[in-house]
Amino acid sequence: MLATATLFSSLLGSRAEAPDRDLIAFENVKSPGGISSVESLVRYHFRRGLMVAKEEILTANIGQIRYDIGENHLVDGRYVVTNWGDVVDLETHKQIYKSRGELAGIDSDTDSLKIRVDRTGENGIYNFELRTGQEKLIRKPGIWAIDGVISPNGQFRAVGEGNRIWFYGADGKGVLLGSGFENESSPSCSSFPKPPIVWIDDSRILSQRGNGDLVLVDRTGRIESVVKIPVSDPIACGFELWRDAQDVIFRAGSEHAWIIDVQRKTYSPYVWEQVGNGFEISFHQDAREGRVIRYQGEEIGRLWCDDEALTAPGYISVTYGAVGSNLGYPKGFMVWSADSRKWTTLDADWPGRIIGWATP
Repeated sequence: MLATATLFSSLLGSRAEAPDRDLIAFENVKSPGGISSVESLVRYHFRRGLMVAKEEILTANIGQIRYDIGENHLVDGRYVVTNWGDVVDLETHKQIYKSRGELAGIDSDTDSLKIRVDRTGENGIYNFELRTGQEKLIRKPGIWAIDGVISPNGQFRAVGEGNRIWFYGADGKGVLLGSGFENESSPSCSSFPKPPIVWIDDSRILSQRGNGDLVLVDRTGRIESVVKIPVSDPIACGFELWRDAQDVIFRAGSEHAWIIDVQRKTYSPYVWEQVGNGFEISFHQDAREGRVIRYQGEEIGRLWCDDEALTAPGYISVTYGAVGSNLGYPKGFMVWSADSRKWTTLDADWPGRIIGWATP
């Protein structure tokens, strides 16, 4: 592999916009009868922008470890952590932790996981240290016991319940910030919507008092009007507030979204989703061509893909399918690099999903 990488380096020249990176993903292992219950964690090696090898990290039954439900995390470029809190060490190719609950949070200061366990005869928040493999019950879990929207510094939580919003400090004690934070949904929604919440900084959150009536709320409960976007009809399971790599976004379903400038108290149409490292993807999916993808303002492709791209310096990876297809059942992944200026297709049996970029 090193000889191959050296050859690619000499062909591409001395300047590398895309440093060596490895794409971590999982794939379903298809059985003769169709989709099986086995999933494989894999590592695609990219050198100077070109894929040179595929490495199998761990293949196991979904009863042992499962990646296709919920969000997976790549911690320190070495550990893959599932929605449940199971952990695979990419260096040893081994599962080093089998969770008995679900992931409550990741403490980057101590390289540890917080696991919420709620089983018959066992209940609490546990700490698992990635480096030592030690697990212990946290007697006073404080903020880790709260399931809410995490502040930028990781020390606070905001929780929406009904039309109320609560603030939780590091000690895990809650303060009611107020009520009347409505989020209307359509009758087709199978759950009750919660107030949309996004942190602006460690002291303030953005939410809404009614459809499109966006307000700032500080930790004392003081409310300040920001903008009123003219939306009236309920949207599926309610309106959303979130951040891309650059902006605060208010979203009304799959067709309409706006960038919110909190400081200037203005809003504008959301055209390009910023996904990091100089890459952006068009918010709208064209029925004939899919989404436009750009790097440093230059178009690099049009693909039928979702907007959940993962980027690294000089690289972007997306999940793709045939034009018009259901992306819940994608064909695989596509990767573009700034060095090769080409797309690499990585077909994978469904379900498959990209997890993150790691340094070799």
